[in-house]
Amino acid sequence: MLIQGRNIAMDHYASEPLIEQCSDPFPFDIENDPSYFQIKIENKSASVRTLANRGLKNFGSGKKIVFIAQGRATTKAVSCVEIMKTYYKKPVHQITRISQIKTVETWYPLVEGLDPIRITRSVPVINILISQEPLNADEEGYQVYNHRDPKKVLNMQQVEEHDEKQDAIDNSEQKENIPTTTPSDNINEDDEQEEES
Repeated sequence: MLIQGRNIAMDHYASEPLIEQCSDPFPFDIENDPSYFQIKIENKSASVRTLANRGLKNFGSGKKIVFIAQGRATTKAVSCVEIMKTYYKKPVHQITRISQIKTVETWYPLVEGLDPIRITRSVPVINILISQEPLNADEEGYQVYNHRDPKKVLNMQQVEEHDEKQDAIDNSEQKENIPTTTPSDNINEDDEQEEES
């Protein structure tokens, strides 16, 4: 049932529990391992600078750091890792895994004459593991960064400027996504919509 561009009264529907499927479950076996430190990043998480500093503090103590993010927050995770690699003077070993979470939302009509609606969304997920110690070079997504040219090292003012620019972009995107229609029209045009017979 195509619903793009149509004003459908969703109060005539009841939703089923959301179904989530991850194409690649958490790829690193770190459960109950004290040598790892996880940082989960969301859109409304602390600033990139704050998250990177948190990572550097634990990375400097010898821990392996795992950044976990999904959706728009994936760019924050990448920025945090790049900042950490810039400040840390020794080789940094990294494994990056990218996957996606697929969600299926099903709505069933409460009145006769309407068809069920199924909406499928895909959200990108990124897991980045960085370590001072060598990792398995045969692992998918493995790379190593050696000490960089000191001229390319960012100072904290440059990091703050980068952070402010990223926050401005995030705020601008949030304003653009404020709904101006009724809740029943609030369906992403990128969603895949299917009709169930």
